[in-house]
Amino acid sequence: MTAGGARRGRRDNGLDASEYAVAGDVDPRVGEHLLDVLAAGGIAAYLQPSADLNPVTRTTTVPARPVDRLYVDRSHLTTARDYLSQLADEGTPEQPRPDEPDIDAEWARIVAGFHTTPAA
Repeated sequence: MTAGGARRGRRDNGLDASEYAVAGDVDPRVGEHLLDVLAAGGIAAYLQPSADLNPVTRTTTVPARPVDRLYVDRSHLTTARDYLSQLADEGTPEQPRPDEPDIDAEWARIVAGFHTTPAA
């Protein structure tokens, strides 16, 4: 895909490239931030709502949850994919450390003991 006017997505980072390639799909809530990060690195990029076109029936299907497809300068595709993998790693919930209490279990214990009278 070449750079230029109507062929680019609705949201871009203001930089132009001669060729774009798909880096991956991102959550729309973090897409704008990712565009800013890529712009700071001098990488042209834009976002476009993700939809797939069936080659036989020509029907368009959208994903179950909103997803934006990230297009980046083809010469910086590896770097952009590295940013995407870092973003995915940050999005995974951290495992609780063994020395930390289980907050949900402690809260359940407090609620369960709400109507009991304290021992004297």
